[in-house]
Amino acid sequence: MKKTVSYHSGVRFVGAFIASVYMLFHGRPFDLIFALTTSEFYLAFIVSFGIALILVQIVHSSTLWLDRRICWRRHPVERSIMQFTLGVVLPLCVDLLIISVYFYSRNEDILTNGFLLIDFPLIASFIIFLNIYYLIHHLLQTETKEDEAAGILTIRHNGLYRNLNVAEEVFYIYRLGKQITLITFDGDEYNIDGSLKALEKRFGADGMIRINRSVIFNFNIVQGYENGGKRNTLKLITERKYEDILTQYGADRFIVTNEHIGTVMEWFPEISPK
Repeated sequence: MKKTVSYHSGVRFVGAFIASVYMLFHGRPFDLIFALTTSEFYLAFIVSFGIALILVQIVHSSTLWLDRRICWRRHPVERSIMQFTLGVVLPLCVDLLIISVYFYSRNEDILTNGFLLIDFPLIASFIIFLNIYYLIHHLLQTETKEDEAAGILTIRHNGLYRNLNVAEEVFYIYRLGKQITLITFDGDEYNIDGSLKALEKRFGADGMIRINRSVIFNFNIVQGYENGGKRNTLKLITERKYEDILTQYGADRFIVTNEHIGTVMEWFPEISPK
């Protein structure tokens, strides 16, 4: 089941900055005044900061990709293995490659200049710490009551209660005036209490994504997107078996408007609008 968690971009930038500055003085005398007066320091800082940003972005992108595919809470072992592979091993391999090229251009050997013994263990620690931050942040943002964590919405209809598995049973939710209506894949309609904002926050981790002012859509059936008929809009590409149902309810209802385009793109960072 896909999971969506919002991670602060500022943390990535600040983390890369602090890590790059620390790396420049690690194992060396701390003389900031002298460093700021030498051109070599600025060149080294640019290289270090650039590499740090690349590594941080790899961890970030890998985590987002895994969040949509492997749940930490439900598959902790599988997620840990994949997170370590993509969030730790991959960026460290990229770092070794970039640093090797950099030192080669300076006629230095990465095997003999002390990088592997002094700097590389610190970089590995930084990458591991960053992954731990993502894990803690994810668990805190997805901490919910038991029924919410399971993606269950309890509704009351005709005096009876029904538990809906949101990811598997709810097609979309829309607002008309002050009334919120839920549509299932079977075509059943239920009027429910609450607001779209509250429902989006509660079930966003289960694939229910806001696409415009009136609709929350089940992204577990979405395969991609393309440019909409109007400027700054997107058209969702769903599994083929749902295309007729979308047409039945009115395709215009499911257009992604400008303010929600960023959210959709976060779900599909590997593609661009066609």
